[in-house]
Amino acid sequence: RGPLIEPTVDDPHSSWISFIWDGDDDTRNVAVLGGPATGEFGAKMIRVPNTSLWYRTDRVPNDARFIYRFVVNVSDDLLLPMTPAREDKYFKEYPLRPDPLNPNSVSGNGSRVELPDALPQPWLEPMEAAEQSKNRVTPITEQSIQSNLLKQKRTFQVYTPPNYDRNGARYYLLVLFDGFAFTDRDQIPVPTILDNLIVGKDFPPLVAVFITQTADRNKELSCSEAFADFAAKELVPWVRKTYHVASEASQTIVGGLSLGGLMASYSGFKHPDVFGNVLSLSGSYPWAPGMFEGTSDPNDEPGWLTRQYLKSQQLPVRFFVTAGRFENTFPYGLLGENHRFRDVLQAKGYVVKYSEFNGGHNAISWRGPFVDGLIWLTNNQIRN
Repeated sequence: RGPLIEPTVDDPHSSWISFIWDGDDDTRNVAVLGGPATGEFGAKMIRVPNTSLWYRTDRVPNDARFIYRFVVNVSDDLLLPMTPAREDKYFKEYPLRPDPLNPNSVSGNGSRVELPDALPQPWLEPMEAAEQSKNRVTPITEQSIQSNLLKQKRTFQVYTPPNYDRNGARYYLLVLFDGFAFTDRDQIPVPTILDNLIVGKDFPPLVAVFITQTADRNKELSCSEAFADFAAKELVPWVRKTYHVASEASQTIVGGLSLGGLMASYSGFKHPDVFGNVLSLSGSYPWAPGMFEGTSDPNDEPGWLTRQYLKSQQLPVRFFVTAGRFENTFPYGLLGENHRFRDVLQAKGYVVKYSEFNGGHNAISWRGPFVDGLIWLTNNQIRN
């Protein structure tokens, strides 16, 4: 079974992890995507002389949890640090492959690793108390509205908590970009997570909205003023009118992963009167205008949104920002840009909770930080 995990001699808190690939006579190179090695998009493996075996060994913390994949026979120029154009070509030309030695497969041709000290996540499985709550309505409802700002029909899903009551106190509102990632069982099953933690009183009951992105996802989530206006001026007012949720920004959370984390921070920047809390999971703060269109200058400095916060007055927004220690890629260093965003927020006087996790840019790694962020943003003590 793979990968091989062995203890280190000098540190009880880390282990050696060895990835193995059995190639053939036509195998020229193999790389690991999503593992602990940073600085390259695809960490190169080494061939054992006179064999078909390739390997790579890295040192990882014992609480690491992440997804990895293999790519084979990639041209040398595509093993360099990624640009968006290279990344698009990469995934079109080279299929991602799971580890045939690892029985823990995930969707998207990936394999899962959880080291022995990875924190348990009991809230991933439906609990009887949540399933049998009185007055339980269908937890997820498909909805749509016609957007005048975007000039198109937009679809989304709405989650209501156990014992949802239109006559009691108004609920917190959680708005999430990339809705599919937060409802897919194999990614971050938020409805199940919320049921369990609300019944367990880990945080107050809330209503969640999962926005469906279109084929224009990169455009919609790259600090799009039009899309931020849609979320703040059309979607949230509709939800507040239709569901029993709070009207205060202090009880409204906007969040997302990767580009969605960037967009959540931009939405808080543009509409602090609507979104008083931001939940950012590995936000793509290296982004700069033109990056995805191929029109940006290669010498342009990354971190456009960070500079907007630096130049502006402090806004009434609270932040939970998290990133993985395996994420120093994309190509400027996502982890480093999250550090810089955090530092600017703190220097400007924002209330910020920053954390890092021993994982990569994938849903398996984001599940725990998502829960931590909700607990902290709803004024409960964060989990240790």
